[in-house]
Amino acid sequence: MYKDHKIVCVTPAGRRRYMRLLVPQVLACPFVDRYDIWVNTAEPRDLAFLDALPKLDSRVRLVAQPDGRVDGSRSIGAFHRTAMDEDTIYIRFDDDIIWIQPDFFERHLEFRIARPQYLLTMPLIINNAICSALLGNTHKIAVSRPIKFEVFDRIGYSDGMFAEALHMAFTEVASTGGWGKLHGGAYPIAISHFSINCICWFGRTLAAFPDLIASDEEVDWTVHAPVKTGMANCFATDTIVSHYAFYPQRAYLDRSAVLEKYERLARAQPAAASLLDSLALVIADIERSHPRIGRDGGEVAIPLTLRRRLRNWWRVHRQAAPEVRIADGLIEG
Repeated sequence: MYKDHKIVCVTPAGRRRYMRLLVPQVLACPFVDRYDIWVNTAEPRDLAFLDALPKLDSRVRLVAQPDGRVDGSRSIGAFHRTAMDEDTIYIRFDDDIIWIQPDFFERHLEFRIARPQYLLTMPLIINNAICSALLGNTHKIAVSRPIKFEVFDRIGYSDGMFAEALHMAFTEVASTGGWGKLHGGAYPIAISHFSINCICWFGRTLAAFPDLIASDEEVDWTVHAPVKTGMANCFATDTIVSHYAFYPQRAYLDRSAVLEKYERLARAQPAAASLLDSLALVIADIERSHPRIGRDGGEVAIPLTLRRRLRNWWRVHRQAAPEVRIADGLIEG
């Protein structure tokens, strides 16, 4: 509960490889009344991981897909029918949000409650193409390759080397508590498609427009819903979360030390550290008792086209690694 509002976090879930970092940071917040896990996977080991979560904290609730259908991002929209209580603020985290600013909840909820005119509010998201372009254009970071204000920008969305360089630069700064260097205030956004890695809304808004979110959750929230409601969205960049990877970046990042860097940051939060240990034991038990299917984390590899394989090879072997400079330190990817 925060200032007379119930606080419910939701995550379309879920890949245990990343959620082992996310869940402890969410549950470490005393303001969170409930954590709804939108069960949107059929992978046995991930399901075993999700089944273990309510046993660790009674605030966790597993929510089945309302239409009995699990189909990746196409089946997320229906879950919003369970997220429209009028006295509640909802915060949605992608399952690969791997770091949350320690005072995120209090600061972002203050912003959200004070500005009911916005449909969605979003924190600054590390590794989100629009946020990366914003950071570049406000001179919070300097990048050796330009990033455009485009949701699928070829650097900000698709380039794994850029994502690694950005994460490494940010974790270096965050390890000394310097994430405030990237804070920049509020940025309203017009009818424009962006990646909804972390968003916040009032339940009463969805209650007033119960059919607002349909099959394409992201486009509905960012493009169609502002038209239907007459409300803008807003990035509140004085709070930060980190998003691990978009699909084109993942294979490259999976060979990096990014997750280990963020785990060290998460462990610096005392309230999250014990849950991190508990989830490590849960995952170890699952790996022993369940047969391996697909890649680690429950993802089944999708064959790459020859064009994509050649493009990835070119990026790794022929292009210079991108550089990201945050404030006064240069980190090379």
